[in-house]
Amino acid sequence: MKKFLSKNGTEIFFILIIIIISAIIRIYLLGKIPTNINGDEVTILSDVYRILFAKGDYLFSLMSDSSTVGIILYWYAFWVKLFGFGKTIFALRFSTTVISIFSLILFFLILRNKTSGFIAFIFTILLSGNYVFLNFSRTAWVNITSVFFGLAMIFLIEKAERDKRANIWYILAGFFAGISLLGYSYSRVLVPFTILYLISRFIYKKNRTLIYAQRVILFCITAFLVFSPFIIRGITTNSNVIFTRPSATYAFSKEKVEYGNLKQLIIHQAEYTLRGFLLLDGKVMSEGVENMRYLPMLTPPVDILIKYIFILSLLYGLFRFRKNSIWVYVFISILLTQFLSELPPNFSRGIFYIVLIYLACGVFIHNLLVHFINTYKMQNYKNLIYVSLIIFMLALFSYNVNLYLTWMKESYEYNARQPAINYKEFPVWQNYQIDRVKSGLDPVTNYEWYSLRNKFIDK
Repeated sequence: MKKFLSKNGTEIFFILIIIIISAIIRIYLLGKIPTNINGDEVTILSDVYRILFAKGDYLFSLMSDSSTVGIILYWYAFWVKLFGFGKTIFALRFSTTVISIFSLILFFLILRNKTSGFIAFIFTILLSGNYVFLNFSRTAWVNITSVFFGLAMIFLIEKAERDKRANIWYILAGFFAGISLLGYSYSRVLVPFTILYLISRFIYKKNRTLIYAQRVILFCITAFLVFSPFIIRGITTNSNVIFTRPSATYAFSKEKVEYGNLKQLIIHQAEYTLRGFLLLDGKVMSEGVENMRYLPMLTPPVDILIKYIFILSLLYGLFRFRKNSIWVYVFISILLTQFLSELPPNFSRGIFYIVLIYLACGVFIHNLLVHFINTYKMQNYKNLIYVSLIIFMLALFSYNVNLYLTWMKESYEYNARQPAINYKEFPVWQNYQIDRVKSGLDPVTNYEWYSLRNKFIDK
């Protein structure tokens, strides 16, 4: 009992430290950095104003850039309402910050079950400070919700695999799968691949039982029930809007293929996906203005040490390949999404890959340490190894956070986030948008606002 309390007490301490550190680097100058309010945040805010001021039911309507169902955006509306319209930008970004911290806690729990509490703590802190993950944690992008819902689903599935008596974990996992389907478009790739994973485990002889089949069915039914109100809304309105966003970013649409060359397009998509996601090649990271918003120009998505640890972990994984690991299916789902969509490597649709990188690195380092400690009888040097890892963590964490803050102040990043709203004109913009919504009109886009702004700002 004493050992149990000690272990759990240590892990609770780790989680508290993760929350405190992650909150500090996310809340610091949150209303000023990034240096402008980008188009994605403006789009979400327009939907928040509709939810709070317009008449209508938006719960299961497709909103934002046609990638998210309204129910997800009620989360953002809650925080804006709570903080008030004098702190709208802080509230909007704070809602993303909270989701990212929840995601980090889930990441810690998942990695802890594969390694140890200490290794999980080290790599959760490193993930927290990663400049790409930090960027998506401090700007109101809805894709961070796909990380939280996806990790919750995976955590519960892996818990269910360890606790074969409990149907409840499959039901809860199905709930988060259904919510994921209502969220960011990548989730609609992740969930089907999760189902493929569950089916593959059934095909695998060890899991071919009626009880397991029933639990997989429970997962699928729960996910379908949660997602079904949106399906019903689509059927009753004779709409296929769920495909709007994927169609817009699909690299192999008829129009795009006719505009270019199919062979060259396939080669480009394959090359940039592999270089971007397997080799983490910084040279391919900034094609297109959109990608310049997501990570520093011509910079890999992780620092140089994590990059090479990850590449080693992939090579190591080839010799310890487990076809029934859910993370193999996550890996494939991300690569497929990138290959099929425009301008890979796109970390808006690939943010889950950052999580996978740090998970793979944590597992690799853990296995490496266990091997060396046991093989070379280095138990007496454990404390030295732990201190070295803490120094390693602090150095990389500081480098990543400093890179993020420096990058956000660069003029090219300010321009890459255009079309945007400046902080000084935001109160005028907000009042105008709210007045329009209250009058039953749609909010104006940024481009429309640019043609109106002088009339209002001059006043």
